[in-house]
Amino acid sequence: GLTNIVTFFWANSENNMSFPWINISTGHHDMSHARAPGLVQIDQWYAGQFNNMITALNAIPESGAAGSILDNSVMMYTSCLSDGSSHHSDNMPITLAGSNGGYFKQGHAIRFNSIFTANAVNDQVAPPAGVPDLSNSDLMVSIINSFEVATNPGQAPTTTFGNPIFCHGALPNVKA
Repeated sequence: GLTNIVTFFWANSENNMSFPWINISTGHHDMSHARAPGLVQIDQWYAGQFNNMITALNAIPESGAAGSILDNSVMMYTSCLSDGSSHHSDNMPITLAGSNGGYFKQGHAIRFNSIFTANAVNDQVAPPAGVPDLSNSDLMVSIINSFEVATNPGQAPTTTFGNPIFCHGALPNVKA
């Protein structure tokens, strides 16, 4: 029980499944390319499933520690794309739930890049000079550090994840 990790992978980004239980008979992938209004219902269904997991874990007291299982966990909800129609991942929203034993601040939204790309296909604007374009690799460093995993035991926290070109280290202002 030193480290327990569970991963839920709903479907890959090219999955074309339908959702008859919410009255969506068209395939998800096809709807994404058409920017069909029914995508909102699908997104709400997925978000509802994530909320159900949050609620369930928050209701279970932690064995041998303070708080709930949720308080001593971290859950991440995201997609591999921010815009399925154009297949872009710029400005991809990511939700974390749980503080992982008090490591993460909770209850607020953070935007890490000062440049919001409303249309990632046409707005190829880089951040101003000196402003790092923070990435999900930086978030992964923060998550690794929340588990107190160092590159080498007894050394400083991890500072990189994935391709170093896209990683600046742990995100600022997420640690409690």
